[in-house]
Amino acid sequence: MKSAYLADKFLAKVLTGEDFTVTNIYVGLMVGGVEVSGGNYAREQLDKTKWATPVNYAGGGRVRNYTEQVAFAEATAPWGDIDQFFLADAASGGNVLYASNIKDLEGNDTVIHIGTGGTFIFKANQLAVVEK
Repeated sequence: MKSAYLADKFLAKVLTGEDFTVTNIYVGLMVGGVEVSGGNYAREQLDKTKWATPVNYAGGGRVRNYTEQVAFAEATAPWGDIDQFFLADAASGGNVLYASNIKDLEGNDTVIHIGTGGTFIFKANQLAVVEK
């Protein structure tokens, strides 16, 4: 889901011509709406050239998939039950652009437990942004 920050920037760009650019995009993980912290966690920077061409989304709207695998560092302490991801414009802090629940292959909300020694991986084309 698009953040209020990004919705405001989009409307200002389209309706008033206000300039807006996102230089970098990072993906982060959340547990219960709170970003994971500690245990070797860090947001992963995404290559803006690795997003697929937008296509129609079965649930309505358009979708773009990230075409490369994204692997987070190995957890040195438990991260917990990851239930959401987000895209932001900075490696820490910054502005959230999109956020979504983690989905299973059937599109149902799910959680992925990451304990000590675990890693979180988005396989190629698993990370997606839907615009409705």
